[in-house]
Amino acid sequence: PQRRSMPALLGPCIVCTSSSSKYKCPACQAPTCSLPCHKRHKAEASTSWVPMRSYDSSQFLKDYHFLSQIGRHVSAAGKELVSRGLMPPQPASDSTAGPSQQRRPPPIDPAKHRARKQREALEDAVRSRRCKVLWLPEGMARREENRTVWHDKGKRVRWTVELVW
Repeated sequence: PQRRSMPALLGPCIVCTSSSSKYKCPACQAPTCSLPCHKRHKAEASTSWVPMRSYDSSQFLKDYHFLSQIGRHVSAAGKELVSRGLMPPQPASDSTAGPSQQRRPPPIDPAKHRARKQREALEDAVRSRRCKVLWLPEGMARREENRTVWHDKGKRVRWTVELVW
């Protein structure tokens, strides 16, 4: 049987441009054809991909701060567009409008309100015991898995602990 080569789905190699690519950079998805081209791309592009076995809390914090910084830049850019008149400002409630015309705040979800109060009580209890705890942002999977709670009746914190060998 005659052997046919696979068509280059990724396009030409971005380093040598003479060969069809077979690999993608895990950091930026740039197509390369060989290990030497990949190494050259990595050196030129200064990509900093980190394998999962090396990914630790300090790398997580770097990523988190990087994303937070991007969020701040996007917010500042949006404000700049509004201040230059290139984008209309977000509609705000008109204080001169009548009560039926004013925009009402969304109703408070009792379950979310209760959860927020419980979380605040837990944070106060942990702080009063002089324990240093770093809380993950809402929406993070590990924060959702955390079942640490404050029992107001017994004035106790029940911790969730994960042991890793």
